[in-house]
Amino acid sequence: MANENKPAVLIAGCSDGGLGAALALAFHEAGFHVYATARDVAKMDQLCVAEGGGIETLPLDVQSASSIADCVARVKRLDILVNNAGTMMTMPMADVSIPQAKGIFDTNVWGVLAVTQAFLPLLLESARRKAGGGIVAVNTSVASTVPVPFFGVYSASKAAMAMFCDTMRLELEAFGLHVVELKTGAVGPTKLIANNTSLARTANGDGGGVHPDTSAPILPKESIYAPAREIVEGIMRRGYDGGWMPPAKWAKQVVQDLQKKAAPPSRIWRGQSALFGWLVQFLPSFLVQASVKRMTKYTQVEEVLRLSRSYPGNDVE
Repeated sequence: MANENKPAVLIAGCSDGGLGAALALAFHEAGFHVYATARDVAKMDQLCVAEGGGIETLPLDVQSASSIADCVARVKRLDILVNNAGTMMTMPMADVSIPQAKGIFDTNVWGVLAVTQAFLPLLLESARRKAGGGIVAVNTSVASTVPVPFFGVYSASKAAMAMFCDTMRLELEAFGLHVVELKTGAVGPTKLIANNTSLARTANGDGGGVHPDTSAPILPKESIYAPAREIVEGIMRRGYDGGWMPPAKWAKQVVQDLQKKAAPPSRIWRGQSALFGWLVQFLPSFLVQASVKRMTKYTQVEEVLRLSRSYPGNDVE
């Protein structure tokens, strides 16, 4: 049961090894009563250990209306909602499966909106109860501002949610609610790659379910990027090739930002490369593209593709 003397926070997407789990521990250390949620409670073993000390683990599938309703019924008071649940997809836009891409939006956009709507009454009550209460935080990431090759669907879902945040901020301000966008940079390593729908799934012999096969081909056989398959698939698996901020450090900074006395900032830029994500808003597109190509090694892909067009094959006698 929640301690009435502690502020309460609910975090979606708290599977072990992810950013949600790091946030749950950071909020717990900051004196919050934490509702940590995930589709499968068994995947929150690390947090279950701390349950007696102020962390409650609850099941929550953001794509299930009944699961959301069951979770709401178990939460009596809420001051902060953190929408962190999400899934990944990497694929060239030319090869994207539309049904698969819709699934990404179902989790990263519509799932976030459904959870926010469901918990809104509790958040409104928090805003009425005390000044500064009632915060909706959404983890959109710097992917909402930085175009990265082969991450188009994922980035577009985050960009869509960024606009939802801007709109909700306008609409809910009159009720005393704060809407905060978490523009998260490179934080990790985490298990987000395990949620990459582009990677083939393989059964785990230990009975642990299905896991991504990081060695399986990703690109369709007929992809226009086939000449550079090895480099492209490396980018799709790896994405960003720079440094990473440890999840615990990122989470502590985010929790501190959300507790600012006057009001939390509208956007929180934390994590490695977050500064670059912020600068992208002001830089000319040619500079942004050049930087992204260099960071992701996409320049190597372009070189291979140029050579493949200049030398189309061994079919010339």
